[in-house]
This record gives sequence, structure tokens and C-alpha cells, in this order.
Amino acid sequence: DSSTGEPGTSPVVSDEMRLFLKEKYPGSVIIDYGKNANGMLEVDIMHDNIEKDVYFDNEGNWVYTSWDISPASLPDKVNAALAATYPQFYVDDADYIERPEIVYYEIELQDGNFEKVVFVSPEGEILNEWYLSNIVCSQAEAADNTKEGTSVPSFMLSSLFFFEYIR
Repeated sequence: DSSTGEPGTSPVVSDEMRLFLKEKYPGSVIIDYGKNANGMLEVDIMHDNIEKDVYFDNEGNWVYTSWDISPASLPDKVNAALAATYPQFYVDDADYIERPEIVYYEIELQDGNFEKVVFVSPEGEILNEWYLSNIVCSQAEAADNTKEGTSVPSFMLSSLFFFEYIR
């Protein structure tokens, strides 16, 4: 069956997607699904008492899974990295992101005047950052935000933000 449905019809969660969900998230239950603004199929599941959003592309391939994380439940290494790097900011929102290539936290920080998004590995490495008020950044800004010797692939960006990192 089609993972996206025919034009004018509702999207379909294919048998292959259901098998993926069963293997990746044993015991999960589909609670809702539909197309998101980027055309991906978003399947909302309940897994281990956590509501998770699982995204598939138009070919039915898993792209990523995300779920809310309480700021109080962030790992110590992540909190330590945030406190050392952004002492004036507080955590406003946090999500855990699983992708085929990497897992990381997408954390929204605020200091009263500014809001920024920071990507942090579970080990506490700051992978990238940007101010929400400056979503489309210049090449120089992107280069400044990328640590020397590393590159952060565009797949790390949530569905809300699109720009390429400079190597």
C-alpha cells in the first residue's frame, strides 16, 4: 500500500512502517497520524508512556523521531555543558531527537531578551546553535557556529528550520 495515499485522500501508515514501529518501539501504539507542513508523514505513538512523533518521508523511510523532555530530566552532562556555555540562559523547552545517524537534544534557551536553539549530544557536546530571531544565517555566522574540524549535517535541523552548515 502507499505510505502517502493518493491525492485528495488521507495518508496511510504502510505495513512496512508499522513493522518498523513494532521493531524500533516495541509495544508502541499509534494514536494519530497525518502529513506535516513539510509533506512528511507524522505518526504519533505512545511508547513507554511517552508520546513520540515519528516522521517518514514520501517513500516511507524513517527520517526521525522526537519527543518532549522535561528540562529537569536532561542528563547531567548536558546541563553542565549548557551552564558552562550559556550561564545567562535558562532551558525553556527540550526535545530528544533520534535519527538514523545520530541522537541529540534540541534545546530552546531564553535569557529574557533572546531565544536560541542549541543542539547538544547526550555526552554534553554542543553541536550547534542559533538565535531564533536569526533563523536564516549568513555563511559567516554558520561558519562561526560550527566547531573547527566538525560539521553538523542538515538532517539535525527540526522541521521548523532549514539552512545548510558550512564545513
